[in-house]
Amino acid sequence: MKHFKPITTILAALLISGAAIFYSCSKQKSSEPLSVGEQPEISSTDQLVLNRIEGFKTKMMDFKNNPDFKAGGEMTYDSAIWYIDATLNYTYADASYPYAEMHWDTAFFVLDLIDAQRANYDDVFAAYDESLNRLSAAYYRITGEEKQFMMAMVSDAGSLPGLKRNLRIITITGTGTLINGYPWGETEKYIYNEDPLFDCDGAPTNIGAPNLFMAELANHYNSDPMQGCHYWFYGGIDSVVFNYADYPLSNIHPNYLAYKIFAADEAVASFEYYTACLNYNEFNSNIHEMNFYYENLVELIDEWLGSPLNTNNYYFSHSIITGEEEEGYYLLIYHYPIIYFRNRSIHCNAIQTPPPIE
Repeated sequence: MKHFKPITTILAALLISGAAIFYSCSKQKSSEPLSVGEQPEISSTDQLVLNRIEGFKTKMMDFKNNPDFKAGGEMTYDSAIWYIDATLNYTYADASYPYAEMHWDTAFFVLDLIDAQRANYDDVFAAYDESLNRLSAAYYRITGEEKQFMMAMVSDAGSLPGLKRNLRIITITGTGTLINGYPWGETEKYIYNEDPLFDCDGAPTNIGAPNLFMAELANHYNSDPMQGCHYWFYGGIDSVVFNYADYPLSNIHPNYLAYKIFAADEAVASFEYYTACLNYNEFNSNIHEMNFYYENLVELIDEWLGSPLNTNNYYFSHSIITGEEEEGYYLLIYHYPIIYFRNRSIHCNAIQTPPPIE
């Protein structure tokens, strides 16, 4: 049985007391940013996307400024989902924000149809307003410094009675600023699971290795392309799960660097105090487990991005990495990374803050 939860009592008993963790400041970028004054190149595909979004926004604004005016025209509900998703992200999202903590929210809204496949523009505009209300509600529920909306993902959640579609909106908002990133120093050590209650020394914390991996991967692949510009995502989504068991390594120490992705099994050897903690130089290896597992994730992601599986030429958009545990006669702990990929574009205009709900 799988459990997504903080470290168990069994593992907590293995922790030792000691000094607090000190954070270092370092960022790795997938490419060099453009210099000040240099303008990014906009591909013809990106320009077409921007033109479609601006046309949609103009038509929606004309409709709102003339409430007695019918927008006219229709589109498939698949196109409606695309426009709602792309317009939200283009207007409000900054996927380049170097967050320290990521907040997810899921909500639903309704799109009225004129038949099984099509919707009037008027109803699409109304659905867009509802999606923005859901986004704003999620955004303003979050407390924290340096808050930034990062991404919306709008998708079909099934049909409803009376020619309606139920649409799902998942939002990601970042708070704080990433300061304890790759490469991690010799004194830094982090518990294996996400959002833990305690750190490797038994002190209260909510930062585990997966939290840092997710933040650093986003910063690595999507950091600001140039001053005043940022990335944003739209369209479909691909995902891949990296199963630790598919990436075994030769090792001489049980439950230590046995896979490219973190895993440890009591059936192999009894857990020691350091087993659930990713730190530096166990067994005089001169290896920091945080750097080791992070670098492997980057390698695996890069391989997928350059492989025939990336049929849509997607970019890394975000990740969900959890520390799982399977309890039975023996305890198994491991990382479960889900990596997501989408279309990415660049935006050099000012980002709007989601409007508060009146």
